[in-house]
Amino acid sequence: MLEEASRFRREAGRWYYLEGRPTLTRLKPGRNEACPCGSGRKLKQCCGAG
Repeated sequence: MLEEASRFRREAGRWYYLEGRPTLTRLKPGRNEACPCGSGRKLKQCCGAG
């Protein structure tokens, strides 16, 4: 079961936070995984080079 600890308000068809804190989780891909840009190349040979 998933529960949301924040309160929301719907206004004009959109949802807005009233309380709480949205959390963003960023996943760090490994250097040998495919690049998230969609090129099909490994991350270390594409956007992760440098």
